[in-house]
Amino acid sequence: MFGSLQFRRFDWTLPASVAGHVAILILLLWAAAPRRLPVPPERPIAVDILSESQFAALHPPAVEPVALLMVASPTPEPDPVQSILPPAPESGPQPVKATKFFASGILSDPANREIAEALPLLAGDEQVIQLCNMEALEQLRVARVAGPPDAVVGYAYGDMVLAGQALTAEGGAFRSQGQWFHLQYHCAATADARSVRAFDFTLGDAIPESEWEEHALNGSDEGLD
Repeated sequence: MFGSLQFRRFDWTLPASVAGHVAILILLLWAAAPRRLPVPPERPIAVDILSESQFAALHPPAVEPVALLMVASPTPEPDPVQSILPPAPESGPQPVKATKFFASGILSDPANREIAEALPLLAGDEQVIQLCNMEALEQLRVARVAGPPDAVVGYAYGDMVLAGQALTAEGGAFRSQGQWFHLQYHCAATADARSVRAFDFTLGDAIPESEWEEHALNGSDEGLD
């Protein structure tokens, strides 16, 4: 029996493998284990104890918003000095208001008998227009503007407006010494269209000769009604 003893060779690979796995497991457990972080040294903290008044000085109370009240300003009293002063003059030509009228005197003059006899033969509106044009010529002559006038056209730059016996000519023109000028006038005739009871006129600038033909304005009496 002893003679049959046989010695088997021990396999060292298994223990080595087990040892290797154990070593790896230990490394993993060590790596996963929590580490205590170093605790920084404690530093003293300075604390200032403030009184109530000192705290209030450092932290003033919040200001409440104040609502603004809209107070209406009192209406200023009119200045008595300004109230009695005349209004400031307006710029531009000012109307001239007649205080004396001449149309009836012209018709009564024996030298103008033919005109006086022909006027009633015209239509009522045309009588007022011719009477007012006659008044306009004489008012301009008396006012001595731009030399003696010799022709008036009430519709050169716009239609005339007739309301009853009142005529408005905003786009008129008059001729003096061969030159035409802008003219506006307002005229009120009496009911029988034989005299004028109100008249005012406003003079304008000279009209360029280049505009004469377009507005039927001639340098002479040719073509004028």
